[in-house]
Amino acid sequence: MCKRLVFYLFPLLFFACTDKTGNRKEIAEKEQISVLDIPEGVSHDYFVDHFSLDRIVPIETTDNFLISSVDKIQRTEKGILLLSVKDGVIAMVDAASGKLLFQIRRRGTGPGEYNNLKDVVYDEANKVIYAYNDYKKVFLYDLEGRFLSEISVDALYGNMLHTQGKLVFFDRGEGYTRYPYRLAVYDLHKRQWTHVGNEEAVNFCLKYKGSQAVKSKHVWLNAPLDFTLYRLEKDSMKPGYYLNFPTEPLEQLKRVTDFSDLMKMMQTAGRIVYGVNSVRECERHLVFQDNQGGFYFLDKGKNLLYKDRFILKDLFNLSANDYYPHDGDDNSLLFVLNPVRMVEAEAEPRVRIDVKEDDNPVLFFFKEK
Repeated sequence: MCKRLVFYLFPLLFFACTDKTGNRKEIAEKEQISVLDIPEGVSHDYFVDHFSLDRIVPIETTDNFLISSVDKIQRTEKGILLLSVKDGVIAMVDAASGKLLFQIRRRGTGPGEYNNLKDVVYDEANKVIYAYNDYKKVFLYDLEGRFLSEISVDALYGNMLHTQGKLVFFDRGEGYTRYPYRLAVYDLHKRQWTHVGNEEAVNFCLKYKGSQAVKSKHVWLNAPLDFTLYRLEKDSMKPGYYLNFPTEPLEQLKRVTDFSDLMKMMQTAGRIVYGVNSVRECERHLVFQDNQGGFYFLDKGKNLLYKDRFILKDLFNLSANDYYPHDGDDNSLLFVLNPVRMVEAEAEPRVRIDVKEDDNPVLFFFKEK
């Protein structure tokens, strides 16, 4: 049980001088950070008007390659890197056909073996796969699955990503306490550690949805109980936008001191938005979700925010709920569908895909028009 919910809302740089959520807009304006008003209405066609289907990638299913979950997707020049935490499998599939190129299954207790994986990334420059496990180790493998070496990590983080020759570890947590403003950065060339941010804590009993950090054109980060979108620049978190969501719900949440009371409040207070997640950047748009599943598009040129709710009935009822924040600077948005839904879809699809109910997931990539 979460005994006490004390929220330390002191984001980096420009929010450090106050703990009043309601003052953030004024501070953002003073620091010349874009304040984005939340749309009152919801569109049902913004996505289809501005994005089009680019590629469908059915992940190959074989007798020895059937995964029950997809927990990480990174689009690379080599192909599409996949992680299934439940199955303990790292795989690379062809970016066009989905054909399996190789997989790594190394569960065990020996050198280069793991019990549970937390994340995986591919370093294109060095052609090395980095697998992060729950023993605070990063294992290095070549593309044949051979174990090369390991890196020790100072704490247990939720995830990692790779950018500009560095491994970035984020979402450190202990029980209900998260440290979203503390990043550990490992320079692969210098073999040196640096730490970004501070130790300010966010104590929140609810499971935080989506991804806290995503690598696209830039690395964008976010935190629970914080309506700021941060960008990683030169090993520092810099606020890029402030989202002008209603702040009164956050003030109410700060006064809750018991988990059961929090549950009652969430049930009676309606659909409380307490954070955003899964931020990806394309050429003209910034795309993200809120914790209630709201799907947003920021037109970077106009500096206008749009909220959309769509269902593509002619594409297996694909919707914003299928959005998957993959890593990779490819100017695209990814949606992942379970073949069961595709087989059971009633409407005639615009494209035919030969899948069975027990096949691996299918990836749908969309690009800006």
